[in-house]
Order: sequence, then C-alpha cells, then structure tokens
Amino acid sequence: SNSNNGNSTEAIAADKLVIVSKQATLAWNVTDANGVAGKVTVRMPDAKPAVYDPHSSMAFNSTALADGRYNFTISSKDVPGNKATRTWDLVVDNTPPKASVGVSGGDIRGTTKVALGVQDENLKSAMLSVGDRMQVNVTGLVEYELDTTGLPDGKYEVKLAALDMAGNEGTASTVLTVANVKPVIETVAILGLAGGLSGGAAIAWVIASRRRK
Repeated sequence: SNSNNGNSTEAIAADKLVIVSKQATLAWNVTDANGVAGKVTVRMPDAKPAVYDPHSSMAFNSTALADGRYNFTISSKDVPGNKATRTWDLVVDNTPPKASVGVSGGDIRGTTKVALGVQDENLKSAMLSVGDRMQVNVTGLVEYELDTTGLPDGKYEVKLAALDMAGNEGTASTVLTVANVKPVIETVAILGLAGGLSGGAAIAWVIASRRRK
C-alpha cells in the first residue's frame, strides 16, 4: 500500500522493478532449498553494504535522492556455499503527476468534450469526477466525451486526479455550468390608465420574464 501524505510507503515490486516514494520500507524473504547460511548482504544507493536476516526489512528515506533509477541488491549464500545475488531497479519517484483539465466556457447542453492532460513516467491511473454525481476512469485518454443530460442544471467542479505507482497524486480542476433546460419567454400585457394623460389613454406595459420547465 502507498500514501501521499509524506509519511511512509511500502515499496511496490514488479519483477525486477521497485518503485518508492518518501519514507519507504523495503522488505524481503530470502529462501533456499538447502537453507540460507547466515545473514544476507543488502546494498542500497549511496550507502555502505549492510547485513540483515534472510527475512527482514529496512527503512529507506528516498527524499535524500533525486528522482531516477538506482540499484537495490541482495546477496546471499546457501549452506553448501553457493552464492547468489539479485539486483532490482529501484525507482525513486517523489514528484506528483502533472494534471490539467479543461471544458468549454458558458452554459453547456448535451454532450461536451473535456480536455485531459497527465504527465508522469510511472502513471498508475487517472480518474475524472464531476461533482459528486459521477466518476470515470480516463487513464490514457486525452479527451473525454461528457454527456451532461443526466445532470441537474447548475455548476459542477470537474476534477482530474492522477495517481502514480509510487502513491503520489496530482490534481487539476475547473468549473462546468450545465444548462439543459431551455428557458421559456413569457409575455404579459398589463393594461392601465396612466395618470395625468388626457382622455384616459390606455397604456400597455409588457413584462418579459424567464422561467424554466
């Protein structure tokens, strides 16, 4: 699991790739059919080799390193004396994804296009939300066709939240105004006598008002 609150993360391992962010915990379990002899040697970036138990973990402050790829190596030896070493690509990623989102201005009716932008080398997902009415996975998309006919008229926050594999999150938002109900013009004629006019001339006033269905 990961967190973007600046406290800690567990490493995400996939094959020979490990992605970490902020304060990370790296855990391992070294086994051998013949038994593991003694301790294992762990080599971290910019640190001296250290020995640990075959099944153990260590804290790693990734903020001390620039974002990029490094090596994380564990060396061990079995009881008969055979040696083995495994190296992972350790990716330090403390930078949130860059997100952008855009919609057309003015009142929107029917279907409208939402422009999406996400930049991150280790992107995991991108979610688009419209107020609390809808949420959709838009990972990999640069544009989304939003059907507003199911939304009540009003203003909504359109938010794009991008999450990378290290647990960093970047967001962007804008405002969408939905106006699918067509206005109706009512004309009301009010007849009355204008005081002071000779002959009691009748004057008509026309009042235009807007209402919605």
